[in-house]
Amino acid sequence: MQILAIYKFGNMLYLRRIRSFTVLGICMYFRAAFTLLELMIVIAITAIIAAIVLPTYNVNSAKAKIGEIIPILDALTHKTMLQYSQRGSIPSSLEDISGSGEDGGYGTYVIPNLTTHLHYNSGSSWNNVGALIELSIPENIGKSIPGYVESTNGINGSYNSIAMAFYEDDGIMKVSCGRWDGSNRYIPLEYLPSACKNDNMRPNVTGNP
Repeated sequence: MQILAIYKFGNMLYLRRIRSFTVLGICMYFRAAFTLLELMIVIAITAIIAAIVLPTYNVNSAKAKIGEIIPILDALTHKTMLQYSQRGSIPSSLEDISGSGEDGGYGTYVIPNLTTHLHYNSGSSWNNVGALIELSIPENIGKSIPGYVESTNGINGSYNSIAMAFYEDDGIMKVSCGRWDGSNRYIPLEYLPSACKNDNMRPNVTGNP
């Protein structure tokens, strides 16, 4: 048995056949199927939600992973500060700080499940006393950042580096974390954890214009 039913959708009325059957004397009704219009509306809504949610998810996911390796920078920076306070001079090489790497400014830092490249600057040309350590985000963490290019030595690549530096300002030791300057070597601010969001910190750290 079929009956006709009227449905209202927005300002429009639809006429539809509805099948029915009887169970224990009770007349049961069910709709035959979704219309093409209804399916298109559901698909459109799903696409809109995905377009809004997925970019935010990718940013937050990358930010969380980056936040997990910030302690590496923090530990190395404070180790450098400790050597400065004990010896009265800034360590001249990455080897003096991490115990690995080359005599110059480049090296590799390895912890379980993470190998990352480092770049060190002893700040010998700065007006302020201090030092800089840059950490390159590996591919498994940085791949969700648009424009990311993995570093092979700690200083090349794009949108993959975080910088942390300490410097002396009127006798007070200060630490900055984030982007060293405005070049595309450094991760965009939106991907950095809240505690590491200094932008273009080079002039303040170096004391140079």
